[in-house]
Amino acid sequence: MLRTVLAVVLAIVIVGVVSPAFEDARIARSESQTETELVRLRVAATELAREQNVGARRTLELSVPDESVTRASVAFVALGGVPDGQADTDTPHSDRLAYRVEGGDTHVFRLPVDLLVAGENQASDANALVVHGGTVRLTLRLVRDGDRPVVAVEHSGSQ
Repeated sequence: MLRTVLAVVLAIVIVGVVSPAFEDARIARSESQTETELVRLRVAATELAREQNVGARRTLELSVPDESVTRASVAFVALGGVPDGQADTDTPHSDRLAYRVEGGDTHVFRLPVDLLVAGENQASDANALVVHGGTVRLTLRLVRDGDRPVVAVEHSGSQ
């Protein structure tokens, strides 16, 4: 009987010690996968802007990790802004990509080209395109705003 009690107590202690490390690993895995996807998007948008061919398009799928046993839930991925109101401002020649994993910090990256969120036959710099999970198809299109190249991003569907 004493051995059983000791075994149960030891098991509880081990689970208590391992649980925080397990949660940190889940957050780190989701952050790593999300950053990899945003790097792909950044490369596509930057290369598109360098083409200088107005009307050029790129379509790519952005896979935001869903919650699982080994991954934490992604609170948001934002293209062209930060939805929770951080003060990192947009400029006419650059923009932001941001994400936050549940239990983690908000990460903001500069994009060396301005993004406009496209919708209803217009493109706007006022709002970010926010994705919460799963795979979404994005269409990037090079447009001109005066004398500068701008990439319009449009959410073209989910899978």
